[in-house]
Order: sequence, then structure tokens, then C-alpha cells
Amino acid sequence: MRRREFLALAGGALALPRSPARADAVPSSYWQDVFARMPPALAALASMPEHAVQLRCVRIARGVEGGLRFQTHDHGLSPRRWFSPASVAKLPMALLMAERLSHHRLDQHGAIRLAAPPATGEWPADEPLQETFGRGLQRTFAVSENVPYNRWYEFLGVDAIHARLTQLGYPYVLLIAR
Repeated sequence: MRRREFLALAGGALALPRSPARADAVPSSYWQDVFARMPPALAALASMPEHAVQLRCVRIARGVEGGLRFQTHDHGLSPRRWFSPASVAKLPMALLMAERLSHHRLDQHGAIRLAAPPATGEWPADEPLQETFGRGLQRTFAVSENVPYNRWYEFLGVDAIHARLTQLGYPYVLLIAR
């Protein structure tokens, strides 16, 4: 998978929590076919209101002239209903942090240092205030730790994060918590 396609997938997943409804979304028969192949008890969860399941599948097809075409399949999408994105927010945050370091001509060995621990979010008492970006990537994607994400969130700042996401075409994404 090429980087552009991977980023499009990541961006599509990132945009799910607050994206506006799409007029070109494929009808729900796509999801009916998917649910029909699942164990019935699991498939039933997707339609239970108490679980508030929101799903998005973005199929990427390469056109004859090499351009990309995206086909979106949504289920239960409710743009005004917030949900915790869990680890789906880690990749875009890592990419924003990599972009910031690259802007300063730093690589994975660049150290990110905070003046003080974040006021909220996961931050163990023995967590150092400084860590290299590469080490944070390992902790985030190999072990799925949350502390590096919290460090990046604090370092970049919420306003800068949202301004950059808007510039990149994701104005409806809100990463509101560490």
C-alpha cells in the first residue's frame, strides 16, 4: 500500500467522529451483507442503540488514469454524536508530531521535552518529561501505550493540532482529550 493511500485510510478513520454525512455514501445493503456473514450475536450488536455503533469502510480503487476513487460505506453514522476514538487517533497524532519534527530538521532521535506533566490524561508518576520521538513511536504502536500520545498532544497544543487538521482537510475532527 502506498503512503498516500495509507494516509487516506487513516484520515478517513480519523474523520469518522465528526464528519458530515456524505451524499454519495453507499446504501446500507453493504453492511447487511457484512453482518450476514458474521455470527448472529455479534451482528446483532451493531443495531443495538445502547452500543451506538458507528462504522465506516472506505474502499479505494485506482482509476484507469491512475487516480484514486473512494467509495464510502457508513453504518450508524451520526456526526453530532461524539465517541471516544481510542487508538485510532494515535496515528494522525504521530504524523503531526513527525511533521513538526521534520519542520525543525529533526528525525526519530529528536527529543520531546515537557516542562511539567500534563494536567489530565494518563501520566505515571515515574514517567520522564523527555523522550525521543522514536521511543514514543515504539511505545505507541508496539505496545499501544497512551503516554506518548499525551506527550505529543501536550507538546503540539490543542489549537495547533486542530488548525493543522483543518488545513489538511479535516475540519470536523476534534481531539478534545489526552
